[in-house]
Amino acid sequence: MSVLYHNRYNTPLQNNTPACHSVFGLLSGHTPSQFTDQEMQIIEQLRQHPEMMARFQSILAIASNAEGPLKTADEVEELLIQEVRRLGNATMNQWAARAEGRVGQELKRQDPTIRNRKKKR
Repeated sequence: MSVLYHNRYNTPLQNNTPACHSVFGLLSGHTPSQFTDQEMQIIEQLRQHPEMMARFQSILAIASNAEGPLKTADEVEELLIQEVRRLGNATMNQWAARAEGRVGQELKRQDPTIRNRKKKR
């Protein structure tokens, strides 16, 4: 298993505990074999989308606020807004890339003579 990071600066979580472990119960004594099917599905989906995983980890780090100076509610709100925007951006980019691929495949299926061309710059 690779090391996960808890913020945009890629600093490891304290004691090398991945953020997703605290969310899914490893810190409270659960082992991976005790995960529910839903928890395992979320973990697998996050592994397939590392950009989204990084955003969720940043949000969890903000929520825990375990390190660094104490922040005001306004500061925390601003940090969360930034991370949610980044999450939305990452999600839309991944969706668009998949949608473009599906459209291309569908067009090729309908008309095998269609060729893919990149836009000239």
